[in-house]
This record gives sequence, structure tokens and C-alpha cells, in this order.
Amino acid sequence: QPFLLGVLLLAATAFFWWAGMGQSQRGVVAAINVLIITCPCALALAAPAALLSATAALAKQGVLPRSVSAIEALAQVTMAVFDKTGTLSQDRIALVHTQTLAAHSETQVLAWARALATHSLHPASQALLAGAGGSADTAAAAATDVRETAGQGLAGQLLHQGAVLQLRLGRADWCGIAADVQTQQDAGMRVWLSVNGQAAACFSLEESLRPDAAGSLQALRALGLRLGLLSGDTPSAVQRLQAQLPTFDHSRAACTPQEKLAQLQILQNQGEQVLMVGDGINDGPVLAGAQVSMAMAGAAPLAQVQADALLLRPDLSLVPLAVAHSRRAMRVLKQNLAWALAYNAVAIPLAFAGLITPWIASVGMATSSLIVLANAARLAKNP
Repeated sequence: QPFLLGVLLLAATAFFWWAGMGQSQRGVVAAINVLIITCPCALALAAPAALLSATAALAKQGVLPRSVSAIEALAQVTMAVFDKTGTLSQDRIALVHTQTLAAHSETQVLAWARALATHSLHPASQALLAGAGGSADTAAAAATDVRETAGQGLAGQLLHQGAVLQLRLGRADWCGIAADVQTQQDAGMRVWLSVNGQAAACFSLEESLRPDAAGSLQALRALGLRLGLLSGDTPSAVQRLQAQLPTFDHSRAACTPQEKLAQLQILQNQGEQVLMVGDGINDGPVLAGAQVSMAMAGAAPLAQVQADALLLRPDLSLVPLAVAHSRRAMRVLKQNLAWALAYNAVAIPLAFAGLITPWIASVGMATSSLIVLANAARLAKNP
């Protein structure tokens, strides 16, 4: 609106300037030239053309921004923070050992675990389903009132031999496992099962690092970003993963969803512009709280809803690609704005002075817009 009002005032001034000197016809031509020259096509197209071209290019590569504002936010990030399980590590976790407790059989505890795990998309739950075997649908039908608490585990009821069992599956503290029973918990990734508040089984899981994780983190470091890790897993599990990756500037283990969000806010209060990458339901709050966030391919629905961009395939190299291309998009956007402003700064005095004709003004206006579009089109090529 200020630009439009300024243009109208300038055109009126041009007319009355020349009319005051007895050249009303030249004044009309000068006013028309000012209106044509200053048609804000190039200025109006400068930002949308660059951002939409960048969005289209990223979508072709496998990064789907939910809005063009995600491009601007990605260009400004100073730190990339990652979840561990399903993000830096493979979302396929294997069940490698089942330790039964309280005289329960292995077949029985696996059936109980399967009854709860089938209600969750968490990688650990999917690993238990795969490792338990059998029909998940049959077990799921016996489990009732199943509830999932993000970052903790699952709770539900199951009818067994005429008695209603209260089952919990997840972290040791969530299942109420006594400290002396947890003595080997930090030996690896473990999921616990309790029945009526008593420890029933401990499932040992094994995960593998994504093959592109180390290279992607190095690429982010090369772009000048600091690295962070926020995980709900045990400290030992996080340490084993960190030993295979570049050094993190900020790392926390055994985080609940609320603690992840609190750690994020600490980083933001320190002036960091944070990119958060996650995949689980427990990452929902921190994905929503970050300046910009990405959800991995196949992420939990809550994570996908909260994220600003979605990775369409499980490839972490798309993260540095998106950051680099977003920075390039903002450079092109600034070039477009600079060109539009420079064009107006040169053309308006010529139009005011009556040194050009309306058809020359029309050609100049169209050419200016085409230059902006052509510059933005460079972003449509593969990043």
C-alpha cells in the first residue's frame, strides 16, 4: 500500500510539474510513463517466484515443505538437533533376547508384549511384533483399554485364564520395575514388561546406524551448523551411537517429551535457530517448538502433523541438501529484490523527466519481470 500511494503521488507530481511549465501533454505522458514503469510486477514476483521454485526443486528431491515459510526458516538455522531411534538409527530394530522373570514362559510374555505393541507405531513396538511372531491381530483383540504415553510406553488390560491382568510395556520406571531388577538395563536397549505391577520380562533390542547418518552430519557441520542430540533412550545406548558419529555440541539422553522441549528452549534462549529432525510420537512437542522441523519418512502421524517439512524417503542426506538449497533460495530472492529496486531507481527518474515513451516503459516493465522470473527459475533445477 505505501508503494502504491507513493507511485500515484509521484505520477501526479510529474503531471503537475510539466503542466506548471505549460507542457500539459508532456505531463500526461510523464505520468503515464511513471505508472507503467513502476508497475510492481518485478517487486511483487521477487519473493514468491524464488520461494516457489525452491519448494518445487526440493519436492522433486524428496523434501516436501508444508509452506514456503519453511524455506526462509531453513535458511536461517544455526543448529540441527536430531532424535536417535528411527532418525539417526534405522527404524528397524531387532529383538535379540528375551529374559523372563517371575516364572513366566517366554511364549507367554511375548504374547502379552505383542498384545500391547500392536497398538503402537514406535520402532521398539514394531520390533517386538516382528520378533514375537504369530498373529498380532489375535493378540490385539484380547488387549483392551490400551493407552500409549509418549516417551514412556503402553498400558492396557488383558483377560487371561479368567483374570484381568494389568499390563505395562516400555521404560523400566514406567513399568514400575524395582532398581535391583534393572541392574543390567544400561547394557543395551531394553523394553520392560510388567504384569499387575510385577516385572515379567525384559526384551533386549538392537539397532543399527543409518548408513548416511555420519556423512549427513558432516555435511551439516560443513554448512556451519552446530549439532545436537535429544533421545529418550538410555545414556549407554546414546553413547554407543555417538561413538560412530561426529561430535555433538549438545547431547541429552533419557529425555521425556517434556524434557526434550525444555532442552530445545534452553538452546533457543541461547540464541540458536534450531532445526529439529524426528520421527516418533514423543517428538511431537519438540518438533512443534523448533523454529523449523522435519519428520522422517514413515514417521508417526503426530510427528508428520507437527513438522514443517517431510522427508519423502528415509535419507538423512536430504537434510543438508534442504538447508543448502534454502540458503541459495534466499540469495536469489535478495538478488530479485535488488534488481527490482535498482530498476525502479533508474527508470522512475527517466519516466519523470519524460525521456522515454509509454511503449518503451511497457517493454522495460515486462523485461524487468522476465529477468526476475528467469533468475528464480534457476532454483527449479535439482539442488
